[in-house]
Amino acid sequence: MNPRQNLIVIKDKDHTDDILRVTQEAQRTVVTYKNGKSYRYARHNVEWLSNPERIPVENSCISVAGDLLSDVTEVLRFKEWVKIFHGSGASRCCLFSDVKVRISSDT
Repeated sequence: MNPRQNLIVIKDKDHTDDILRVTQEAQRTVVTYKNGKSYRYARHNVEWLSNPERIPVENSCISVAGDLLSDVTEVLRFKEWVKIFHGSGASRCCLFSDVKVRISSDT
């Protein structure tokens, strides 16, 4: 799954990078992980979000729950979730309500 186009949250945790495929069965969502194992989850435990809104980060300060982040290259909003990408290749997922974007005064 492309983490810049899709976000798969299972029980409030981002699992996008570990997932090969997601399918629907009757009352369950079947998640197949890259290791080949499949698990069935209650539908309310799996959120598959796509087509995010890009939040501009140029000349901005980004903080999550009061912690100032550095080296942020991209912020994508998937409804109530946000995926933050860093120049190092690392990423993190959190609730949009925990994120603050402020225009930097250093410009």
